[in-house]
Amino acid sequence: MRLAAAILVVAACKPHVAPRETQPAKEGVSIAMYETGGRGYSVVDDRRRLDISGAQVLLANIDPGASLASLVIETGGDLRIGPCVRDRLPEPETEPPKLDPMRLSLRIPANRRLEDYVPQQPPPAEPPRVVPESSSARYAPVVRCAVKGTPGRRLVRIVYVSTTLRYRAAHDVSIVEPTRATLSSRFVIETPPWRVRAKVVLFDGVPGGDKPLREVVRGDIALDGSTAILGDPARTVDAELRRVYDGAILASDDKQDIAWGHDSVQSVWVWLELAKVRLAPGPIDVHIDLPDEGPRDAIVADTSRKQDDEPDAPLRLALWADESLRGMRQRIVDYSDGNVLTERVILGVGNMGDAPREVFVEEHLRPARKRRIERAWPKKPSAAGDVLRTKLVAKPGSVSRTGYTISYEL
Repeated sequence: MRLAAAILVVAACKPHVAPRETQPAKEGVSIAMYETGGRGYSVVDDRRRLDISGAQVLLANIDPGASLASLVIETGGDLRIGPCVRDRLPEPETEPPKLDPMRLSLRIPANRRLEDYVPQQPPPAEPPRVVPESSSARYAPVVRCAVKGTPGRRLVRIVYVSTTLRYRAAHDVSIVEPTRATLSSRFVIETPPWRVRAKVVLFDGVPGGDKPLREVVRGDIALDGSTAILGDPARTVDAELRRVYDGAILASDDKQDIAWGHDSVQSVWVWLELAKVRLAPGPIDVHIDLPDEGPRDAIVADTSRKQDDEPDAPLRLALWADESLRGMRQRIVDYSDGNVLTERVILGVGNMGDAPREVFVEEHLRPARKRRIERAWPKKPSAAGDVLRTKLVAKPGSVSRTGYTISYEL
């Protein structure tokens, strides 16, 4: 299904003849859909029979969102198809001015017939001209191609890329016990009215993208103009709710700037971690009903997810800010000479609620040749990549604190 790279090399409107051994065995439509959340496309592989009877053939059921620059038509024998064009649809007309019927009159001379005033059929249209395609233009779902070859019913393969035929994903997560979650996903496709069935494969990512391509679901759907829905069975996964105080405001990308990470916020967020789970882009509807949390619902957008590239990295979802907790943070530069930088960090969490809360306090590190954690209290934080993490227990009506010194050799 990974035909995108080969398709983009082929110029539009040029005939393509495949060797006889590559002829498709039977008719059918297959579609591979690639999605990253912000962009995506589909590769349509359509094997059909065409009636060849003249110098032109009409290819119906070609997605209007497809670029002719991606169109590849594989034929066999002496058959040649191309170049190809498609008609641009007229722009929607503006609302005509309102007319006053009292001021309208129709005067027909007595010696003329009413039929004389009916417009006659327009003359035959001129042959189509190839015009550049515009991303905002609207095109008919029919492509006209020139044909050379022996008349008859012939089997061909039509492959192209569409940027409008895409899928949308949505996910549901339910947690009614502290360490387990029930997860289900559904994938929605607005189908074109082609009156055929198609085999579809949906991928998370695009070929050559920033992350590995991952198949999420496949199935058989009707392309009849309706909304098709594919889903995967509900499954149970390991889950954990965590309160995290990550107070640093990292507005600058310059981690060598002495003021990097100086400013802070107070919000403590509730995060949901799902073990060994990767989800296609789309909103996540989370329902939680736990004894110490009560019933809560949240919808998590793609921007509120975090996940590392490692295969077993957990999926982290930001749910809501805990209004009963307040974080406190100070980051003080004790020494800096351009080669060595020493910073003192003091962190704390105040609990204004009625129940004790575990809070993971996180602090981001600068890049350096060597980094040392010194004078840590009450205990040394653990390191996970470029993040230091300390678990505090914030008791009701009190403040829990931690602190340490970070020495960098730049």
